[in-house]
Amino acid sequence: MLFVVTGVMAAFAQTAPNPNYPGGCETPVTERPGDAGCYLVTSEAMQDLPESVYWHLDTYPTMAAAQGAKARNGVALQSLGKFWVFTLSAKAWKPQTGERVAVIGPLQLTRGIHYTARYMESIMPSGHRAAAAHTHSGSEAFYIVSGA
Repeated sequence: MLFVVTGVMAAFAQTAPNPNYPGGCETPVTERPGDAGCYLVTSEAMQDLPESVYWHLDTYPTMAAAQGAKARNGVALQSLGKFWVFTLSAKAWKPQTGERVAVIGPLQLTRGIHYTARYMESIMPSGHRAAAAHTHSGSEAFYIVSGA
């Protein structure tokens, strides 16, 4: 199964690596040693998020097009063979260009906290389960690119 994972977490959030699962979501995707694992694609500070926040996923034909389309609280990146712009904004927000893939939300945020969006790429083998229940300092959302 393939996942593009986003975790909206406070800037001070720390995650303990899981020795049974490569990457631990802290290792940069550029240092991925194999297929399975969770790897950090990028991390971006967010500014003045609306009260009701949604994760907008849009694709573009090139990285230059994605970078040119990036709006406030958005990030252009390459993941799993595609050029994406991920934007955290109000539900009705729409980019001027690009192909809309999904809108996920609302994400539960606490007013008055400064957030950093952490975008991760995870590849999980069939039947993989989390070793134990875990928590984050903010919301977590997933978009499945392939698999179930």
